[in-house]
Amino acid sequence: MAQDLQRPDLMVAVIGAGTMGRGIAQVCAQAGMTALLFDAREGAAREAVAAIDKALDAQVAKGRLTADVKLGVIGRLRAIGSLDEVAPAGIVIEAIVEDLAAKRELLRELEQRIAPDAVIATNTSSLSVTEIAAGCGNPGRVAGLHFFNPPPLMRLARWWRPTRPASWSITPAAPMGRRRCASSRKASRARARSIP
Repeated sequence: MAQDLQRPDLMVAVIGAGTMGRGIAQVCAQAGMTALLFDAREGAAREAVAAIDKALDAQVAKGRLTADVKLGVIGRLRAIGSLDEVAPAGIVIEAIVEDLAAKRELLRELEQRIAPDAVIATNTSSLSVTEIAAGCGNPGRVAGLHFFNPPPLMRLARWWRPTRPASWSITPAAPMGRRRCASSRKASRARARSIP
C-alpha cells in the first residue's frame, strides 16, 4: 500500500535544482507540502532556494502574495546536501537531465534510501516511463508526473503510469497532481481578487 500523498504533513523530495526542479519544489511548498531539494552540484540546491525566496519577494512587492504566506512557503523548502536525506519523503520527483542511463541510476539509488511504500515520480518529457522504471528493483512504484515549464506559472501537471504499475503506486500520484493544480488555482483566484 502506498503512502497517503494527500496527507497535510506530506514530505516531497525533488532531485535536480535546475529550472524545472526548482519550480516543482516551489509549487509543492506553495501547496502546503514540505519540499526537500537536492542537486548533485554542491551548492545548487541552496542557490535554488535563494532564487525562490527572491522570486517570492517580488510577488510580495507586487501585492500578489502576503509576507506571511511567503514565509510559510520558504519555511517548507529545505535544501539538502545528500541523497540519504530523502529517506522520509512520501514521494520523490526526479527532474534531472533527460538521459535514460542517468535517470535509471538515480532511481536505483533512490530505491535504496526511501521507504518501500514511497512513490518515485519522473518529470521526464521525452523518455519512456517504462524504460526509466525498468532499471528499478520494483519498477511498478514509478510514475510519470510531468510539470509544465515554468511550474510556478503553469497550472497543468500530467501523470501517467508505466506499462506494469504496482497496484498501489499510481493511485496516489493523480491526487497529488490535482493538489498542486488546485493550490495554483486558489492562488490565482486570490491574486485576481487582490488586483483592482
